[in-house]
Amino acid sequence: MGERARQVIVEVAEKYGYVVDELKVKPDYVHLLVRLEPKNSLPDVVRALKSLSARTLFLEFAEVKGFLWNGSLWASGYCVNTVGGLDLDAVRHYIREEQELAP
Repeated sequence: MGERARQVIVEVAEKYGYVVDELKVKPDYVHLLVRLEPKNSLPDVVRALKSLSARTLFLEFAEVKGFLWNGSLWASGYCVNTVGGLDLDAVRHYIREEQELAP
């Protein structure tokens, strides 16, 4: 299901014109580095990615709905950070390797 989740997230992103730069799907979280246009609203981006991916994954893996977060695939919250002045390669490495970024 993790690999399919990855595929679906990328498909949804492409459908809306978001560019997935890096993506790590783990059993209890997703790290996503995505390039957006200034016109994109972050809440709208997150809503699209979470809702459309959940809909597809529940259709394909209906059995998981009964034991995830009261029937929800994704938790209600999310954390968003901008890369800004950070080293983009360091952020990519963090997502791939799950290591702490040096200050």
